[in-house]
Amino acid sequence: MRLSKRDLIGIGSFVVVLAAIIVLIGYRGGWNRFMMAPEPQEVAVSVAATPVDPDNEGRRVSVQGQLLADKPPEDSEFGFVATNSIVLDRRVEMYQWLEECIDGACTQRMAWSDKWIDSSKFSNPTEHRNPDKFPVETARFVGEGIHIGAFEPDIELLVAAIGMKPRPIKNDELSANLAASFSIFGNELLSGSDSLHPAVGDLRIRYFELPSAVATVIGIQKSAQLVPLPRTYGQ
Repeated sequence: MRLSKRDLIGIGSFVVVLAAIIVLIGYRGGWNRFMMAPEPQEVAVSVAATPVDPDNEGRRVSVQGQLLADKPPEDSEFGFVATNSIVLDRRVEMYQWLEECIDGACTQRMAWSDKWIDSSKFSNPTEHRNPDKFPVETARFVGEGIHIGAFEPDIELLVAAIGMKPRPIKNDELSANLAASFSIFGNELLSGSDSLHPAVGDLRIRYFELPSAVATVIGIQKSAQLVPLPRTYGQ
């Protein structure tokens, strides 16, 4: 049977497309990977919080229990002990000058920022000057002896799984050092006296905690530790 010109063009187009698919599959990892079904994600094995079963070594386990710290986290710079907490974050912002320039025309305004802004590079640095640095830095404080039953969970695993929550400070929790420099406005500590009209250089501090509570933690068991799952291809 003699093929028409149209048939030959169609066959040629099919061959070109097929060749492109073959090249793409080879680039992405080869035929073996293309034909192989993805491995199912291992289901976490629910285990008791105590004792640690060595038969589960290297497996993905789910542990439920009371998350505790033998010693709670402490912001020693301010003398603040976060009772009933596992992890404590201090997040600091400073009221500073910002400069925005469009086509050579620059405007300045004041705003809270968690990063130091170098005002020496402003178009008029004398009139819009920021402090040379943050007098107090953002920091994380971790309790000692963190455990859930007999397991010792990885801190980043806990933060990712449970999340940090706002931790307001009450007046009776303010140390003399902290009370002398800051006032409580809502859930924030402010170094200035007027929360509605802050001045350049004023600080705003907010605390966040990972509380001590009943939690479910999923991770890879390594001895008594619970560590994050390894990253998979493409993540």
